Amino acid sequence: MPQILARERACNVTSITISGQQSKMAKQLTAKEAASGEKDIDGTTLVRLNEGSLCYMELDANTMGDFFNKAIFDTVWISEAMSHLADKELSFRNAETLPKQSGKLVVSDLFRTEALNEM
Repeated sequence: MPQILARERACNVTSITISGQQSKMAKQLTAKEAASGEKDIDGTTLVRLNEGSLCYMELDANTMGDFFNKAIFDTVWISEAMSHLADKELSFRNAETLPKQSGKLVVSDLFRTEALNEM
């Protein structure tokens, strides 16, 4: 999904994961289609995709509030990560400080209710 946003919607995307293996795989896949090559900036990888860009970072969601300046993103999108967040309350407190005042916080994940029956 981050590649599509950068390549087809000209977004500047910062993709964050705590998984080193996931980050490595994403970088390899994206490098194949990079418009002007990769640049390593302060330990992060910046890839140009058409008019957009994609930056991959390994970072724990519980510490991202200390890492980024506040209110710098148009959108913060948390996708299928809920089960991996050790301290969900802290992760959301951090995430809600990152969008600009007119920005959005989007959460996309699978949730199960107590009353859900097996199929």
